[in-house]
Formats: sequence, structure tokens, C-alpha cells
Amino acid sequence: MLDTLDPSPTPGLVKTQDPHKLSHVNLTLEWQDTRIQVQHNQSREEDFYQLSNVSNQYNELSTQFTALSVQHNFNWRGVDSHLWLSHSRLDEELFSQGAAPGAFLGISSPNSGDAFYGDIIFNDDTETRLQWHNDWAIRSHNSMQFGLEYRHIDIPASYADSNFDLGDVANQNIPIRYYGDEFGRTITITPSNRDIVGLYGQYQHQLHEQTQLTLGVRYDEFSSIGSHLSPRFAWVQEINNHHSIKFLYGEAFRAPTEIELNTQNNLTLQGNPNLKPETVQTSEVIWLGQWPDTGVSLGYFESHYKNAIVRGLSGGVHVRENSAINPTKGVELELSHQFNEQWFTRVSYSHFHENPDSAYRSSKRLASLEVNYQYLNWNANLAATYHHDQENPVPEDVGPRPVIEGAWLLFAKLQHQFNGQWHSFMQIKNALDKQYQAPADQPSVALADGLPNRGREILMGLTWKY
Repeated sequence: MLDTLDPSPTPGLVKTQDPHKLSHVNLTLEWQDTRIQVQHNQSREEDFYQLSNVSNQYNELSTQFTALSVQHNFNWRGVDSHLWLSHSRLDEELFSQGAAPGAFLGISSPNSGDAFYGDIIFNDDTETRLQWHNDWAIRSHNSMQFGLEYRHIDIPASYADSNFDLGDVANQNIPIRYYGDEFGRTITITPSNRDIVGLYGQYQHQLHEQTQLTLGVRYDEFSSIGSHLSPRFAWVQEINNHHSIKFLYGEAFRAPTEIELNTQNNLTLQGNPNLKPETVQTSEVIWLGQWPDTGVSLGYFESHYKNAIVRGLSGGVHVRENSAINPTKGVELELSHQFNEQWFTRVSYSHFHENPDSAYRSSKRLASLEVNYQYLNWNANLAATYHHDQENPVPEDVGPRPVIEGAWLLFAKLQHQFNGQWHSFMQIKNALDKQYQAPADQPSVALADGLPNRGREILMGLTWKY
């Protein structure tokens, strides 16, 4: 797909493309109560838009992710349990043009009118996870789930190789050192590691035939960051054979990431080591209607935030900061119907009537329509999704944020099960090749109309089980 953008490194409109290559391998081996899974994903994106700029023949993002996990199921004293151990590694390399030719002419040493190029490398980010989960059926009317998790995250130093010194450019040190074809190296993320311990428990009790109570709690502790106790509550009341109502409450805890804390010498983001974790408290009331072939749910939700991590600006560079923000409030509606053994449909609609000011990039109305057809070994699925208007960031001195119009998108998927071993599929994303925009990641006059999204994509896959 060709898109026309007006990037900051070069003047005027530029014709570019957005090629994307993706490969995915997933191997699962099972023997009795033990399962071993190996996963490898790699992708490559060229040209188009990287770090708020377009540079054909140079911009490129390559990502590789590899994970190995082992799970063993067992039963002890009537409790169904499993132990799960995994290790993963993430490598990324980003090539991007940061400024047009002549941008540093007269302010570089030795003086140069070359374009500003950089190669940003995120290598060997690893995570090791261990989980022990238990499911205890105490009696026919009550049960308990409990366990613990441990995670160790190791983030080595990330760096950028560039022809102009990235630290000088980011920190506006004049004259800017110029390295030519040799390229100089600058640290962009300081090394760090993190240990995370989580303990959780949940008790479910059928108080009587029409009432079910769930009580849960989770404790998380992040090294060098802090800890939090998150309760959870659910009450399900069946009114009659067709109607029931749910009352839900839960808290969530998010610690700042290493990128949000430790980024430096970056043209678009500056780390904030003083960030605190954010918490959110969510309450929901949901009415459920269920008939033999039809299901309906209507819910109201509210989310209130404490120490919310939001985007801020410091000297034209984004920095994450804790802030008091407005709550999120809205309603959700879902309707499903099974016409017969072959045809099934589902419709959903969400409306956010209150959002934090920082969520201007998000749509206040979302909708979807899905139709599924099943016949023998064939399955066909057609889905349409809608997102309402969004606002696009622009520099503060430009004026009000432009509005990006909402859009309907169509998706299709066809699957065939040849036998117990072979399964194939073909998927089409944005089947009508709709041209639509998304908010840019940085305020930009050039992208005031938004960032073009990807057009029609066709994916084909084959699965073999043996």
C-alpha cells in the first residue's frame, strides 16, 4: 500500500510504502502430564513511519521474540495443580532518519550537512517466569484457587549508533559531534533488572441455588518500586430462568516500565526515574438475559485512577508523569443469536460518556458485528468493527486538535479442517482496503490529518498436529 506523508526530515509530500514481513513458529510437545512449548516470532517493517519520521530505503524495524516454557500438571491431596516455567528473549533493531540533510550545518563539528541517521539496538531483553497454580474443589458448592508467581526481568543497556552524536542532539549540546561513516555510540536506556513476586487467592461460594459469591485478593511486590494489595469481589444473582445480574469490583496495579523509567538521550521520550505505580479501581453492574438461542448483556462500568501514568511534555520531548485524571465511565451492550447449527451472529456496542483528558486519542464509541458460518469441516467468519472519531495531537501553538473521522473496517477468515492433523486458514484484514487514519504518536503539523493505516492484508496459515 502506498501512503502520502509529510515527514519532518524532508520537506514536502513523500510517497512511501509499508511492507511488513512476519513469521511465526509454535511447537508444542505433550507427554502424559507434561507439556513443552517453543515459540519464535520475527517481523520486519521497512520505510514508512519510524520515530515520527519517514525515510524510504532507510527506516526499518526488525523484531525477534523467542520463548520456551514447560508445564507439569499434578494432583496433591485432592488439589489440581500445575507448575509452569518459562524463559523468553526479545531483540529489536530500529533504523531511523532523525533529520534532513543540512539540519546541522553550521552547528556540527566537524561541520557537516549530512542527514542524521541512527541505528537503535535493544538486544537480549530477557524474562524468566515461574508459576505455581492450584485449584481446590472443596465441596460441590465452594472452591478455591490460589498460587504464586515469580518474574525476573533483565534489561541490558540499549544504545544507538549514529553519524551525529545522539546525546548532543537530544540535549542540544552545540557544537554537535559528527562521526561520519564511523558512527558513534550513545546509551539510550540504562541497564536494569527487576524481581516481581505475586501471591493470589480466590474463593468461590454458591450461597444458594441462585446466588454465587467470589472473593479474591492479589499481592504484588516489585523490587525498587513498591507493592500493592488488589482485592476483587463478584456477586452474581439469578433473578429467574432467563435473567441475572452481576455486581463486580476489582483493583489493578501497574508498575512503570523500564522504558518509562530509564530512557535517556532520546529525541521523542525522556525517562522519569521518579514515576510511581498507578492503580485503577473498576466497578461494574451487568444485566444478563439468556434464552435457548439468544443472549443479551447490558453493563455499566466506572474506572477511577490513582497516580495515573500519562504523557507529558518537557522541552518538546515526551516524558511520563503521575497525574490525577478523570475517571472512565461507560456502557456496554452485547447481543448474540444462534439461528441454527450453521449460523451464529454477535453484535456489540460500547459508549464512553466520560474519559480522562489524556485519552483524546481513543474513540468514545466502538461497535462490532460478527457473522459465523459452520458446515462440516469448513468455518467462515465475517466481522465488521467501528471506531468513532479520535483527536490527533498537534503542537500547542497550532490550535485545537484536529478530529480524525471514525471508520468501519471489514475482516474475513476462512478455515478448513482436513483431518485430525491438518488445519488451514486464510484471513483478510481491512478487506475493503479502507483508507483511514490513526492519531500520530507525536504532535506534528505535517501529520495534522493523522497517520495512514495499513490497507488490505492477506494472511495464510497451516497447522500440523502429530
